[in-house]
Amino acid sequence: MARALSDRYACLTAADAEQALDAIRANPDLALMISDIRMPGMDGVSLLKKAKECAPKLA
Repeated sequence: MARALSDRYACLTAADAEQALDAIRANPDLALMISDIRMPGMDGVSLLKKAKECAPKLA
C-alpha cells in the first residue's frame, strides 16, 4: 500500500503496533493512519486509541 500511495503522500511503515506507535510519537502531526485490525500483540482498534493520544489530528 505504501508503494501505491508514496507518489502522492509521505508514507511511514511499521512492522508491528509498537513500531507504529514509535513512528506516531516521532511524527505527532500525522493526519491519517491505515492499519490492520488483526495483528499480533495489539489489535488495530487499540492501536488507534493509543495513536490518537499521541497525535490528536489522526483520523
